[in-house]
Amino acid sequence: MARAVKRESARRRRTGEIRPARRPKPELAELRYRRMADLLAVLGDEIDRVREAELDLVERARLLGYLVGVASRLIEGADLELRLAEVERTLAELGVGNGQSH
Repeated sequence: MARAVKRESARRRRTGEIRPARRPKPELAELRYRRMADLLAVLGDEIDRVREAELDLVERARLLGYLVGVASRLIEGADLELRLAEVERTLAELGVGNGQSH
């Protein structure tokens, strides 16, 4: 089974059905994302590019579906990140968690 999958993958690569993996853009290599909102901004730009790209309808729909799914998880994560920061701020104001006891 694994041999057949490997053989089919090699055949598809030779015929051009599989595109080689893209290397990261040099301008993105230096970026460091510190918050979910940073990633969401980049993802929003990529969604815009897919919407403007000259792709067939099926390919565009597939890519947009995937990116929107990722974006929804990032939005949820960004919300949790903000809520956690608020809890940490409240605990710090109360003096909890920094070695002090009540």
